[in-house]
Amino acid sequence: MTVIDKRNVAIITTAVYVALMAIGMYTSNHIFGYSYGEPEMFYVIIFFEIVMTLLGLYVTKKHFGWTNVGFNNINYQALRWFYPFIFIIVLLLIGYASALIEAIESLSSADWRLLTITLIGTALVGLSEELVFRGIVLRGFLGRNSLFSSMLLSAVLFSLLHAVNILGGVPVSAALIQLALTFLFGMVFAPLAIKIGSLSPLIIYHWLWDFCIISAPLIGFEHAVITVSALAIEIILCIALWLSFKSRKTCTI
Repeated sequence: MTVIDKRNVAIITTAVYVALMAIGMYTSNHIFGYSYGEPEMFYVIIFFEIVMTLLGLYVTKKHFGWTNVGFNNINYQALRWFYPFIFIIVLLLIGYASALIEAIESLSSADWRLLTITLIGTALVGLSEELVFRGIVLRGFLGRNSLFSSMLLSAVLFSLLHAVNILGGVPVSAALIQLALTFLFGMVFAPLAIKIGSLSPLIIYHWLWDFCIISAPLIGFEHAVITVSALAIEIILCIALWLSFKSRKTCTI
């Protein structure tokens, strides 16, 4: 399959993925009454996430191959770029575990069921979003496109995906902020995917972050300080990572 074919496949895959997410958000909010950000939305979204994950896995197997989208051995020397995120997720997990222990006696069976569904749902989100945007899109454009434009496109499309959250009940003003934050996230994770050579650390981080943040209301977990710290780290790493690629115009991954 030619590089052009892979770029077309990446674009089509993204379009289908976003469409499925849009339908899921609309269904969750307008039919079942669950707003975006509420753990309860996973009662509905999880079924769409299963389909979206299967889409990413199918496209990977048929058109790319596992190693060609980033399921490679980790470059442990380059993993140092990921250490700040490891530090952040450890802090997040410690804080989450502490809040969970305090709230454990007050949690009902319904709460535990929702926690479990959210855990599974966010795992699917982490896998599918990293596979599609830091795997299929990023790797699909590398080769014919420059390294910078491929990483930028990956970040832009990842950000635009979250515009459909408006259908999930997110106000337009809040959605614009989310677009900016997810664009920054994509601008950091695209070069990290290239540096580390493996999607695995990114998938795990994405999963655990989403789970702790989305399920936080269920256990009364306050994460504002950690969230702001993560944002500061993303800004610093974004600048450092892109500067580190300054002399690289193309990539042959």
